[in-house]
Amino acid sequence: MALNCLKMRQWYYDSFPHMRSFHLPSPSTLLSLALVLALIAPPALAAQIPSKASAPAKPAESLKVFVLEGEGAINFIPDQHARTPVVEVRDENDLPVEGASVVFELPESGPGGRFPGGARSVTVKTVPGGQAAAPFTVNNQAGAFQIKVTATIGDKVGRAVISQTNSLTPPLPLQRKKSRWLTTKKLLLFSSVAAAAVLVAVLATRDSGGTASAPAPTPPPPPTIIISPGSPTFGGPR
Repeated sequence: MALNCLKMRQWYYDSFPHMRSFHLPSPSTLLSLALVLALIAPPALAAQIPSKASAPAKPAESLKVFVLEGEGAINFIPDQHARTPVVEVRDENDLPVEGASVVFELPESGPGGRFPGGARSVTVKTVPGGQAAAPFTVNNQAGAFQIKVTATIGDKVGRAVISQTNSLTPPLPLQRKKSRWLTTKKLLLFSSVAAAAVLVAVLATRDSGGTASAPAPTPPPPPTIIISPGSPTFGGPR
């Protein structure tokens, strides 16, 4: 490095003779300056080079996820059967999407349940109609919870949330349904009894009609005799 500095100094004096009166710094000074420039140059060059690794692009949320069943359902804990959540995935043109991956996710703790195998989440592919379902079993904790739904296909994504409640009290719709069933059963029973009674009466009438004689004809009323008084006649016999 020192030799190069001396050569550069000699070249400078040979190229610019009129500058011989101007003294260049000593070789040690030039060496120190070169070291400083070497330390400063890499950060400056690094600042000019664009970063190679860029943040991955987020998928566009262009899918629509419609909840068909399960929203607002009340799951009766003793039954252990939850209302199965069913969703339908559509694209930006409102057409069903087949083959999309739909992830159903239950809460980690608290009210909720588990999918088959004890899993907290499950992935289901949509059918040709764009629908996907994920049956699960409720746990023994009462309260409200949410099922997170995420649908993806390619770089497209869509989300939805399904709210349900675990309860130790049977929901009112079930009670009403049971009462309606009892009423229908009673009506069917009464209808059957009435139909049987009518059938028995018809058969009895048919049997009695085959053995009874025809009723006697009603006699005509007696003739009415009317006597009209005539005019008296006087004279001898004829």
